[in-house]
Amino acid sequence: MSEPRPHHAPPCDACPHTIAGRCHLGHLARVRCVTLAAETVLCHQGDRTERVGVLQTGYVRLVRFSAEGRRVGLGVARPGDLIGAMPGRTVAYTLEAATRVTLCVTDPATLERGMDANAALRRQMLTSTAEQLSRVREQIWLRGRLSSRERVIAFLVHAAQDMAATPQPDGSLIVDVPLPRRDWADISDTALETVSRTVSALAEQGEVQSLGGGRYRIADLDRLARLARLSGDADAAA
Repeated sequence: MSEPRPHHAPPCDACPHTIAGRCHLGHLARVRCVTLAAETVLCHQGDRTERVGVLQTGYVRLVRFSAEGRRVGLGVARPGDLIGAMPGRTVAYTLEAATRVTLCVTDPATLERGMDANAALRRQMLTSTAEQLSRVREQIWLRGRLSSRERVIAFLVHAAQDMAATPQPDGSLIVDVPLPRRDWADISDTALETVSRTVSALAEQGEVQSLGGGRYRIADLDRLARLARLSGDADAAA
């Protein structure tokens, strides 16, 4: 992880992930909290990271590069996710801060000792790794099954489930997507123009209204999921 701001002890007692029982890094002897600016590269594909930890706030993009150098967006790590590789392993993706992020980090040796001594921490690390791999596999599956338009819509449906979303009295939902539009395009494996055209078409149909600043009003989330073929048989197949 490159050039973090000064480290300080993590405020574990006030952390929602600790309060919810999802994070157990506070049991380790050496844990620090770091803040990184958007577009900071945390580590490169194939690296053995010097720091590993948990994303506290913000979003980190997962990117792989093909042998030809083609950039492929595979998803976004969200708060509570493991960032970096498990001890003794290399990082499968390049990790970039898509927004300003805060992470609680430690060194791999400290994490490994903590996992040996603390079953809850061990479960947390293994569960987080499995969940991220499951999301990446789903993203790859969607690319093979859905059209580019459907993938753009699927991104917005998943954003409504994974990011800040506020139900409205009329049954609609306002979703905050803090990521740049190019992340939307990368993860959807399409062009920025396709994202813009699809959002404009959804607006004309009354399905989605762009409110500016990365905020979108979704008229009916279930109906939007059906437009992306993410409901019914599609869910069963996934």
